Amino acid sequence: MQSKLAAMIDGGFLIKAGCATLGVTVDDLHLNPLKISNWCSLSARRVGAEFMRAYWYDGIHEPANPEYESQLARVRNLRNQAGIQTRLGKLSKRPSPEWSEIRKALRAIGADPNEFKKHYPMSKYRYEQKGVDTLIVLDMVRLAQLNAYDTLLLLAGDTDLAEAVNTVQDYGKRVIIARPEKCGNASDLFDLADESVTLTADTLKHMLLKAPDLSEKMEEIRARKGTSMPLESSEDD
Repeated sequence: MQSKLAAMIDGGFLIKAGCATLGVTVDDLHLNPLKISNWCSLSARRVGAEFMRAYWYDGIHEPANPEYESQLARVRNLRNQAGIQTRLGKLSKRPSPEWSEIRKALRAIGADPNEFKKHYPMSKYRYEQKGVDTLIVLDMVRLAQLNAYDTLLLLAGDTDLAEAVNTVQDYGKRVIIARPEKCGNASDLFDLADESVTLTADTLKHMLLKAPDLSEKMEEIRARKGTSMPLESSEDD
């Protein structure tokens, strides 16, 4: 019987680290669910396994938030893609530690924080995922206990997942941990992997940028940065 691979993707982690790797902002992104599913399927074939499905985990705003509708549309696109299921936590509003430190420094030198914000706008708050890691851990362990998968492809970066990785490995499961090139954190988690995979900028741009406007979008982004670097070459699918 052919072994099975399940993929679990922390959407917030992929988007944040993907933006850092590509040098883009969240506003530049356009998720391509088909490319994400295809990448998971190819990863399964590479290790001689059958692709079971991918689980996409993300935090979502409350309905009153102005970004809720656009975020919900993204979730619907993912749900409509064969081979992808979504698991949703929440986005919790927290005071921005960066703004707190800047405000203290401004007051220490006698500057007005409100005047500073007029010239350098920044949010006093940031949104953090709530309950997403718990959903990932529960699925990792529950599906391992059910022998639903033999290999887990985990695209995440939170060290809180380390114990769950150890647990499913104790059940005899193989864990492949993937991360974008410019991740730069959670080395403790990646050290636990049976195999590590790096997502290159070329792979990420197909997963995270709108395909018809791919070349134009990358050139536009580089133009805004004042660079003229050539695009990475890639073969047509």
